[in-house]
Amino acid sequence: MNFDLPEELVALKAATARFAKEEIAPKAQDWDREEGYPDDMIGQLGEQGYLGILVPEEFEGAGGSYMAFAIILEELARHDGGLALAVEAHNGLCCQHILLGNTEVACFLAEHDAAGHFNTM
Repeated sequence: MNFDLPEELVALKAATARFAKEEIAPKAQDWDREEGYPDDMIGQLGEQGYLGILVPEEFEGAGGSYMAFAIILEELARHDGGLALAVEAHNGLCCQHILLGNTEVACFLAEHDAAGHFNTM
């Protein structure tokens, strides 16, 4: 069996690791110390497509796989477990339930989101 990651997932892992190291790592301890929530970082996570990694492209998501999702969570959690959990909850508890329950709602949200993307809800 070959357990090597496909090239596109290796690239995703590298890009996510770079993003987390540059944007999250320098600030994570301050967020914890201040007991704050980094609202501005949530927007950046959405811009990267991480908040809609499992959302199909037809709803303005990234259309990624669960393997891609796991890689993103792992790389984010290296520097801030809370942000990784926020990404997981948004994809798993929010987006997936909307998609499973009502595609008309998903279409509405994709069309009416302030940023123009389902993945930044």
